[in-house]
Amino acid sequence: MALSNNNGKLGRNDIGSSSAYKRRKLSPRTESLMKTDLNRAIEYRNKSKQLLTVLQEEVWQIRSQLAENEVALDRLEGEYDGLRELFDVKECELNEMDLKGESIVKHLEECFVKFKTVQEKEFNENVEKMGQEYDKKAANMVALSQKQFEEEEKRLKDRSEELKVEMNKVEEDFALEVAVLKKNHRLREINLKLEREREIQELKRRVRETDDTILVQDGDIREILRKIKEEREKNSVLCEEHSKLDAKAEEYETKTARIRSETDGLVEQLETFRKQKTELEKKCDGYNSEADNYNRKSLEEEALRRKLHERLQSLKGNIRVFCRIRPEQNPMCFPMEYCDDGDGKEESEVGEDLIKIQEPAGFGDRRKSGVTCSPRSYSFKFDKVFGSQDRNEDIFEEISQLVQSALDGYNVCIFAYGQTGSGKTFTMSSPGDGMIPRSVNQIFRSIEETKKSGWSYKITGQFLEIYRETINDLITGNGGIEIKHSQTNRKTVLTNVSKIELRTPSQVDRILQKVNESRSTASTKINDRSSRSHFIFILSIIGSNSKTGENVEGTLNLVDLAGSERVSRSQVTGTRLRETMFINRSLSSLGDVIISLKNKNQHIPYRNSKLTYLLQYSLGGNSKTLMFVNISPSVGHFNETLNSLRFAHKVNGTHIGRATK
Repeated sequence: MALSNNNGKLGRNDIGSSSAYKRRKLSPRTESLMKTDLNRAIEYRNKSKQLLTVLQEEVWQIRSQLAENEVALDRLEGEYDGLRELFDVKECELNEMDLKGESIVKHLEECFVKFKTVQEKEFNENVEKMGQEYDKKAANMVALSQKQFEEEEKRLKDRSEELKVEMNKVEEDFALEVAVLKKNHRLREINLKLEREREIQELKRRVRETDDTILVQDGDIREILRKIKEEREKNSVLCEEHSKLDAKAEEYETKTARIRSETDGLVEQLETFRKQKTELEKKCDGYNSEADNYNRKSLEEEALRRKLHERLQSLKGNIRVFCRIRPEQNPMCFPMEYCDDGDGKEESEVGEDLIKIQEPAGFGDRRKSGVTCSPRSYSFKFDKVFGSQDRNEDIFEEISQLVQSALDGYNVCIFAYGQTGSGKTFTMSSPGDGMIPRSVNQIFRSIEETKKSGWSYKITGQFLEIYRETINDLITGNGGIEIKHSQTNRKTVLTNVSKIELRTPSQVDRILQKVNESRSTASTKINDRSSRSHFIFILSIIGSNSKTGENVEGTLNLVDLAGSERVSRSQVTGTRLRETMFINRSLSSLGDVIISLKNKNQHIPYRNSKLTYLLQYSLGGNSKTLMFVNISPSVGHFNETLNSLRFAHKVNGTHIGRATK
């Protein structure tokens, strides 16, 4: 026997293991030719479809680009014609505005000269006329006054003699009259002067208005000249744009010619590919017919595989037992050796692994006649032994066929047994890696894979714990759940338990995380977080095949048992002590049931505990059952490890009969 220090592992043959089944094949030559031809045909068809799709997309792109380029060219030609017409119109308007501006300026200059000459002439004529009128009026007044004075003087001289007395009065009146006349004369002169000044001011105002008008017209002329300059600048920009558009038009013409040439070549290629497509479609029709025949044969082989797989799994009719050794960081480990398939000094049955443990030094202080006895060794045989280096992935490969049996319509039970802290929960419920999540993933993956064969499934789940001999629903928190067994179809029914339809693995992961938080745990001397209840996940599977009309109904029970431990080792008191007693009593009842089954007793004490009563049909006849025994190699756990191995050895030899659907 090849030995290894602390959990070393040797090679293992596949004879008798659960993964040893291989599907019956057709003639190797026939199957190889069929698969090769089918794969080539499918690959050739896929490549042809992809190539045709790519070419069609390229042709459509080229056609759309050609149409867009033609539209763009027409638009550019229209814009070019519009710009050419706009340029001609603007050029004519610019020439007309140049001529009009020059004529306006010349006309305004002539008008200004004429207006200025006329205004000056009118002003001089008015001034001269007013002066003449003023001189004439003054002369007339002077002449009139002189004549009146002479007549009055003559009259006075004639009457001088008569009016000598009144002479002084007359002279005074005359002097007064002369003063009045002079005053009136001065007033007339002032009024004439004021009127002349007003006329002069009016003429000046009219001259100022004329100057303002000339300034406004001069501003208009400058604005017209500025607009003429802007139009000339715009005309220059339009000329540059026109040159650029001409260059772009030539470039688009070149591109259009090249695209048309490429399009003609692609059209020829497309026609060639269409012919090839027609030929390929004819070949694909033939290959599809062969594929249909192959699928039909696959369905027949799948049915045959199910029958052969069931026959292989039913040959033993026993509860299968897998032993798993927990990795131990503590260097204080007792000697342990294991090998597989009896490949060593000690003989073991084909398909069984052998594990051998040895008492640690000084264990129990066994002495005889003052001499210390040699450490005792214990050997056990199991269906499979997994070392500390084995991963959950490696372990699941050995039980995946049992999970497949649940999909095939059988009652399957997988449970983990062992002391507290031996790795049961890690084996069963490790997130994403344990047996429970891996089983769920395989079920949903198989459901997807079998859809093309006509299978459809409905999956429901129940999440329970047995705490102090009370069954609790971990989803609703309801307790006091009752167990009812149907003797006719050998099914177990639970009352007042929620049943959840499961659709995806992620949904199951979320529920498992929630129920694990709700599960009863506590701290003991052996483990800081010891499970104080048994966890049972019941997965019900109902399937039907629309092509064959076949219906299946299976159940997968996944159980994580509470830790087995001695009261003296756990050192618990009060509530924890009562919990430990309930756990040990429940596990003891499980042992009693196993012994009764092994001894083929007429009465099997299933009712001694809620655990054994719930698992009655998983332990007693129509189920495919597998038990994990988890052990620790630590020196301090030797007794618990030995007890677990002894219990598992009893279970391994228990015959429960052939499983039925």
